[in-house]
Amino acid sequence: MSTKLIPTTEQLHCVSLIGDNPVIKIVAGAGCSKTTTLGMVADAAECHSLYLAFNKAMVEEAKNKFPHWVTVKTTHGLAYAVTGLQIAHKLMRPTGRYQNVCGTGNEISRNFKIGPLHLDSGKSITAGGMGVAVKETVNRFEYSADTEITVKHVSYSPVGQLIKDKSFNRAEYEGRIVGYARLLWKLRSERTSPILATHDTYLKLYQLSNPDLSMYEVVYLDEAQDTNDCVLDIISNLTCKVVLVGDPRQQIYGWRGSVNAMAKFECVEATLSTSFRFGQEIADVANAILSSNKPSTLVLKGWDQLTSTVAQSMDDNAPHCRLYRTNAALITAGVELIQSGCNVALEIDVRDFVKLLESAMALSAKDIKNVKHESITPFPEWRDLMTEAKLVGGELGRIVTLITTGDARGVLHTLAGYKKPRNPDIILTTAHKSKGREFDIVVLADDFPSCYNEDGEWIGLVEMEENLLYVASTRAKKQLVINTTVQEILERAKRLSRTQSGKTLAVIGRLSGTGDTSEATELQHKIDCTIGVSG
Repeated sequence: MSTKLIPTTEQLHCVSLIGDNPVIKIVAGAGCSKTTTLGMVADAAECHSLYLAFNKAMVEEAKNKFPHWVTVKTTHGLAYAVTGLQIAHKLMRPTGRYQNVCGTGNEISRNFKIGPLHLDSGKSITAGGMGVAVKETVNRFEYSADTEITVKHVSYSPVGQLIKDKSFNRAEYEGRIVGYARLLWKLRSERTSPILATHDTYLKLYQLSNPDLSMYEVVYLDEAQDTNDCVLDIISNLTCKVVLVGDPRQQIYGWRGSVNAMAKFECVEATLSTSFRFGQEIADVANAILSSNKPSTLVLKGWDQLTSTVAQSMDDNAPHCRLYRTNAALITAGVELIQSGCNVALEIDVRDFVKLLESAMALSAKDIKNVKHESITPFPEWRDLMTEAKLVGGELGRIVTLITTGDARGVLHTLAGYKKPRNPDIILTTAHKSKGREFDIVVLADDFPSCYNEDGEWIGLVEMEENLLYVASTRAKKQLVINTTVQEILERAKRLSRTQSGKTLAVIGRLSGTGDTSEATELQHKIDCTIGVSG
C-alpha cells in the first residue's frame, strides 16, 4: 500500500467493499482519516480513477496519499478545463473605467431597469432588493440539476416579512424575478457578454454539457454530504464505480445549495468512527452534541494515543484559534483584541465587512445613495432593518447593535489600519471556514444559539446549527474550550443520565430482589466521568 500505516479493522472493511460493489458509501466522522483510507481503497483498485475534492487544500493533501493512477481535482477544477476557460475573463471585474457587470443587486436592477415592487399596503421591495433576488435566483439555478430557471429557484430573501403582507402578490413577484433571472443567466453564460460569471457558472455549464467521464473506472467523491445537485447530477450519470465519502453531520452549507449526497444512494455502507485528531474527552463532547436531540447513528471514538482535554476557560495565553458563528461577532471581538495590543489574525473579508457596516450606517442616516452592500440594499428604511434584525438576530442583529451603541465608527477606525500578521498568536475565524482544518487549541465563541427559548424551555438546536457546533468542536487536537451552548448540552446530558440511572437502579433492585444497586452505581460513575466536564 502507498501508506505505511497499519489499517484499522474499519479501514480494511472499506477496502474490501471496492471489489464487487458499483457504489459505496463511507461515513467518516471528524478526523477519522478518510483521505488516508481512500488512498488505501485506491491502492486496492489499481485502475484509472478520479478523486474529486471539496477545495484546493484537500487536493494538495490527497496528492500525497493517492497512487499515481488517481487523478486528483476539485469539482470546479474538473469543469474549468472544459467550460471554465471559455469564460475565465468574466470571473473578475474588469480593470480601468467602471462598467456595470451585474455583480451586485443594484447593478442588476440598473442594467435591466428593474424598479421597486410596490404593494397596495404602501410598502415596497426596493429595486436593489429585486436585483438581489434575481442574482440569488440564478445562483440557486446554478446549484441545481435543472436545465432551466423556473419558479422553484426564486429567492425570497429580500422580501423578508413582506411575504406576510396581504397585498403581496406572489405570482407577480415570481414572474418578474424568473424573467429577469433568465436574462441574467443568458448573459452570465455567454462568452462575449461583459456580464460577470461565477465559478459556479462554468460548473453549471459543465453539468449541462453532459460530460463524458468514461475514461475513469472509479470516481471518489469526498465531502459528499456537502455537495450540490449540480455535482450530484454529474455523479449520478456515471457508469463507473463510485465511492462516496463524507460525514452527514458535517453538512453545514445548506444555505448555499448543498445537499447530502450520502442520502441519495441506496448501497453498501462502511463507517470510520475512530478519530486520529483528538482523544476521548473531545470525542465525548462531540457525541453529546450529536445526540443532544435524538440518538446519533455515528458514535465517535477518540484515539487512545492522544490525551485531549476539555475546559471552560484557558489556563494560559498559549496560541489558539477562536471559532465564531457570525462574522460580526468575530469582528467585534477582533477589534477589542487588536486595541488591547494582541497579535491577531482575522480570517474574514475585512473590506466586505466594512462595506456592510458602512451601508447599514448610511441607511440609518437616510443616505440611500451610499447603501451599497447586498445584505442592506433590500431594506427601504432603517426601521425595516431593525425589525428584521430583531427577528433573525445573528449578523444583522450585531450590525444594528454596533450602530445603536455608537461603536460602529470605532470599529471602522480600527479596521482601517489593520494588517494581518504573518505569525499570529490568536486566529479568529468562523466555524464554516474552519471545516477541514485542525488546531492544537480551539476556543468556541459565545455567539452560537442557546438550546433554550426565552421561557427557559429546552428546544435544542436545529440540525444545521447542531452540525456546525459539531464541526467547530472537532477542530481541536489538544484542548477544547467550550462555550455556553456546549455547556448547556453537557449539563442536560448529565441530568438525563442521572434520571436514566435511577431507572436502572430500580430495575436491578426489582429483578434481583436484593436491592443491590452496585452495578447501576458503577454505571452512573462512568457516565459522570464522561460528561462531568460541565461541573
